Amino acid sequence: IFHKGRELYGMYQARQANRKLERILVVEGYMDVIALAQHGISYATATLGTATSKTHLERIYRLCPEVVFCFDGDEAGRKAAFRAMEAALPCMEDGRQARFLFLPEGQDPDDAVRSGGAECFQHLLDEAMPLENFLFESVAQGLDITRLDGRARMSKLALPYIRQLPEGIYRQLMFLELAERTGLELASLMQLEASAPAPAPPPAPDYYAESDRGGAPSYDDTPGYGEEAPGYGEEDRAPAPGQHRALKTLTAGYSNMAQAALALLLHQPDIARLANPDLLADMDGEDVSLLRELLTLLHRRPESNTAMLLGHWYGTPEGDLLSRLAGQERLIPTEGIGQQFADTMAELAHLPHRSKLAAQVDKLKLTNYAEVSELEKQRLREMLREKQQRDARRNKRKH
Repeated sequence: IFHKGRELYGMYQARQANRKLERILVVEGYMDVIALAQHGISYATATLGTATSKTHLERIYRLCPEVVFCFDGDEAGRKAAFRAMEAALPCMEDGRQARFLFLPEGQDPDDAVRSGGAECFQHLLDEAMPLENFLFESVAQGLDITRLDGRARMSKLALPYIRQLPEGIYRQLMFLELAERTGLELASLMQLEASAPAPAPPPAPDYYAESDRGGAPSYDDTPGYGEEAPGYGEEDRAPAPGQHRALKTLTAGYSNMAQAALALLLHQPDIARLANPDLLADMDGEDVSLLRELLTLLHRRPESNTAMLLGHWYGTPEGDLLSRLAGQERLIPTEGIGQQFADTMAELAHLPHRSKLAAQVDKLKLTNYAEVSELEKQRLREMLREKQQRDARRNKRKH
């Protein structure tokens, strides 16, 4: 079965051209793969419009010990490289290598190999930045590591990433490198590592990454939600069992969509500008509260990157959730993340009205239609029409 999010363009050709692969090069587009092959670079691959994932990397490391990522040197390229690094961390067993090559802004691999030749390009790959250097330089960005507080902050930001490495010599060497870069005693770092919270439980389902459809995630497929959802009942009555399910479903809907929005923000923090934290002011739930706080922080400090956000909540239950969400595989192209986030926030803001509308419709459905007054019949027709229009708008966004 073909899975777009698992395949690498050019992998088959790379295996055919190289009896024993020593290295796989991952570039940003399949045209780069073709251009490099024409110049004798026969081990280049590219994802099929998705972010590099752990699944991609495990496939690569089953074939060879080294992967080199080649990205543009601009901000977008750096962000893509950081996401690739995050995907690589859990795969970095002893003996495996990951490197990052950043080309001058505006230059692609075809330009690089044309200007210097295949041998020069091979040399660039040999000298590409190792994962450890890229990680530590990324988390140190914006920090003054000549100061004690800057080095302490760097340690706090780097530890969540090092914790994702498999047990082994490489992981221990990363702790040693962090100790050397920050001037902290290794024993102090290991004590901080030992006192950190236990690993979080398995990640919650990724409600938008497992589908190639556009638009915000739909929760109408959730059992007990949508057209068959029970109503709230009146405020002066004790909720019936079905009404308890409705309240539980509403809370679950908040949590699911809030986590989806949080994951997108961690993936690309600058999209926070597309949403106003005040829209969430009247919504309950721990995940919604965390989303509101994260949005507020990003509005106040728009320069924050993923590492800074994880560092801000490091050592807290919220930090565990954010680390888990940040580690989830993303199948959404970078250019679609902003729209996905805007759609998700719109769905989240509309959820209370949707749930109330569904409850009112179901309440009237349970009433003998012959006993319904003309006013109630008119209201039922209006609500059904509104629900149909809302469903049509959501389906239009998906397509």
